[in-house]
Amino acid sequence: MHKRMAMDTSTMAPTATPPAPTPDAAVVAALGKAGSRRGRWLKWFAALLVLALAGTAATVAWQRAKKRAIPGYVTAVVERRDLKVTVTATGTMEPANMVDVGAEISGRLVSVLVDFNDAVKKGQLLAEIDPEPWRIRVAEAKAQAAAAEASIAQAQAALEEATAALSRTDELAKKGYVPPQQLETAKAVRARAAASVALAKAQAEGAAAGLAAAQSSLRKTAIRAPMDGLVLSRKVEKGQTMAAAFAAPVLFTLAQDLTHMTLHVNVDESDVGRVKAGQPAYFTVDAYPSRHFPAVITEVRNAPKTIQNVVTYDAVLTVDNSEHLLRPGMTATAVISTEVRPAVLLVPNAALRFAPPAPPNGAAKPNKAAPLPGKREETVWTHEAGVLKAVTVETGPTDGEFTELMAGPLEEDDPVVVDVERKVP
Repeated sequence: MHKRMAMDTSTMAPTATPPAPTPDAAVVAALGKAGSRRGRWLKWFAALLVLALAGTAATVAWQRAKKRAIPGYVTAVVERRDLKVTVTATGTMEPANMVDVGAEISGRLVSVLVDFNDAVKKGQLLAEIDPEPWRIRVAEAKAQAAAAEASIAQAQAALEEATAALSRTDELAKKGYVPPQQLETAKAVRARAAASVALAKAQAEGAAAGLAAAQSSLRKTAIRAPMDGLVLSRKVEKGQTMAAAFAAPVLFTLAQDLTHMTLHVNVDESDVGRVKAGQPAYFTVDAYPSRHFPAVITEVRNAPKTIQNVVTYDAVLTVDNSEHLLRPGMTATAVISTEVRPAVLLVPNAALRFAPPAPPNGAAKPNKAAPLPGKREETVWTHEAGVLKAVTVETGPTDGEFTELMAGPLEEDDPVVVDVERKVP
């Protein structure tokens, strides 16, 4: 059976594959021409798009360059109003009366009775130096004073004896019972006795002075407050040894009254001619930056101070500190009103500081203004359509923000350039 099946399979004829259809040559040619035209159109469109973008970018860059070439300017106007001329100076706050309490004698501190910020009364005990060595000196001085008094009594008795002997010798000499030499000897003895009395009295005075000095030193072992006040600082501790051989060491610093303080400011030599006693002022401190504290000039001292080759003068201002906001040592900036000029033309100081920017290549430089011979002249700038014009003016006093126009062509409400307009590209 297997053989039969194999034979039947071998006798079967093979099946033929149908042939693929052949494309029409005209259709192929038409499709090729259409594809080439579409590619050319895409290439031309891409080229035109690139050219358009490049032109747009060039136009924007040219417009920006044009704007930068013609800058804008910030202006302010000339004003007419009152000008308060001021002088600014810095300094430090100080108590109206401040005293350093020192030790006049040497010794070891056995007690310190006050501390920082303690209120004290005049005569109050602040500290004490060991009094024992000074008590011994007082005892020695008393003994010396007693010995000196005894010497006076002894010398006085000798003087009385010599005086009596001289009287007897003088009587006998008048009667011729003694020679003249004996009378002269009696006179000399009496003179020496009188001198001994004078010497004893002088020694007694010296001893009394020594006793008084020793007693004074003993009293100085008690350090007492010289006035009512407040302890600003304590610079010693119990057990510390004071050496007062060359200078009195400072133990405490007292302020008499912190409700009234003084402000000492350094006025520049260029401004000191305008600062006088009685002028009003105000000042600020860093602790209260938004508050203005009133003050009055009470004194302008003549002694100069030179700091880094800058000469200044000390001006003293009185300050009411009844609120106890101000503390000694605070740094303050004072504004002193030296003069009020009514209804004057004022130009902003920013206009006086303005300098025109460098012109672009090929552009004309701004014209310079004509000078005013013999005047304190400054240059300000005006502009029309972006063209700067320099104007020379004579200036006067300033309050730090505005300056008076003394002479020049500018009038009220005239614009002046104060800055270059900052444009964001």
